[in-house]
Amino acid sequence: MRRSILFFGGAAVLLLLHIQFVHSQTTEFSYQGSLKNGSAPATGNHDFEFVLFDALSAGNQVGPVVPINGVPVTDGTFSVKLNFGNQFISGASRFLEIRVRPSGQAGMTILAPRQLLNSAPYSIKSLNADTAANATNATNASNATNATQLSGQPASFFQNASNLTSGTLNAARFPLPLTLSGTGSNIIGGENASTTNGSSAILGSSSAGTGSTYGVYGESFSTEGAGVYGYAPAASGSNYGGYFRSNSTSGRGVYGVVNSVSGTNYGVYGLSTSTSGRGVFGWAGATSGTIYGVYGQANPLAGGYAVYALGDMGASGTKPFRIDHPFDPENKYLLHYASESPMPQNFYLGNVVTDAEGYAWIELPNYFAHVNVNFKYQLTVVDDPDSAGFVIAKVSKKILGNRFQIRTSAPNVEVSWEVKADRNDLYVRNKKPKDVIEKQGVEKGTYQHPELYGQPPEKVINYDGAAKRPEPVGQSPSPRSKPIVP
Repeated sequence: MRRSILFFGGAAVLLLLHIQFVHSQTTEFSYQGSLKNGSAPATGNHDFEFVLFDALSAGNQVGPVVPINGVPVTDGTFSVKLNFGNQFISGASRFLEIRVRPSGQAGMTILAPRQLLNSAPYSIKSLNADTAANATNATNASNATNATQLSGQPASFFQNASNLTSGTLNAARFPLPLTLSGTGSNIIGGENASTTNGSSAILGSSSAGTGSTYGVYGESFSTEGAGVYGYAPAASGSNYGGYFRSNSTSGRGVYGVVNSVSGTNYGVYGLSTSTSGRGVFGWAGATSGTIYGVYGQANPLAGGYAVYALGDMGASGTKPFRIDHPFDPENKYLLHYASESPMPQNFYLGNVVTDAEGYAWIELPNYFAHVNVNFKYQLTVVDDPDSAGFVIAKVSKKILGNRFQIRTSAPNVEVSWEVKADRNDLYVRNKKPKDVIEKQGVEKGTYQHPELYGQPPEKVINYDGAAKRPEPVGQSPSPRSKPIVP
């Protein structure tokens, strides 16, 4: 015999509401269903067993088996009253398994699938509530004028829909974690027309004092997605697609991580399409201490660069190397400064000893002629014994085939040599570096260091950018206030 059952949730809800308002509330509720024998409606008396589970299949039994024998089934329809006690107080989902047999026969048939019970039995959860002063014993919410569980609002407040369009909802009233899902362009949308500094359309706050917590966490699984996307559509003003700040003495305003161990990826990537733009701008505004506008660090075990420019690199100041001082590495730095020239220069140097006839060939790198032009020579005789006569050194053959020859007026003489040349690789040939260029765009009329020329700070380059304003206009650097719970 093949049997199936259909659960009419709407009918059960209507019947329960009728009972709820007419009689004192108990843990009993009504269940109505339809039973078929094959394709025809079943009829006659049937024995039933009703069992609660916490899952649609398998899972654990919740509460006792409720047997009801001799239930009349008329034209396939039956109705019973069920009582599982307080098994719905937790609010967790409950699934009803039904076992049935015609009265007088042996063996129960388990009907499938189990039925997810609708919200009606869950009203049992409020059975013992008297007042909302502590939400475990209120019979109704009409006396909830002082209820902390309702955020201090009377029941009439929540009966007026217009009151629910503003204010802050108490997070304690929501299940945690709260998950919203959908397929629209926006699952959650916020709009705030306030012009007050620090106002937000959406505010996320993580108040824990320790741990790796997040005020806002974004995640995207798309191959072209963004975990968090910020957009400032105003066409003027100093606005920010994303603004981040840390008050910690060892914090990071922005921290970017790429976990992939292969591929060309970026911890932080900046892009500007403006004719006066900066892909990434770093500003250290302290007036004392050792500060860095941009600081890069590379693992010395790898063959990379802490800072690398794919193109020209410039500096308005000096360009030193800096190392720990060899005599006092804990307290001092040692600096050496780069030499400057109006044109890009390469230089090569070394020592050589001439032969018995006073000649020596000097070999240069095999790429020398491909990246250099306009060679300049310098020779210095090294006479450590300080012999009586003077020795003359000269270039006897100019550079040809990546080598040149020198000659001394005496044999077996040590000579220090240096060759300087104009850089002439493909980049320089196309770039054609100049030593004087015109200022362009917003840089025209500004100074890199106006104070050196007796000019006011407003004349500095980038004055209208974030470099002179570490905080947004009018934004207090103090921590933001917590949302007010209505």
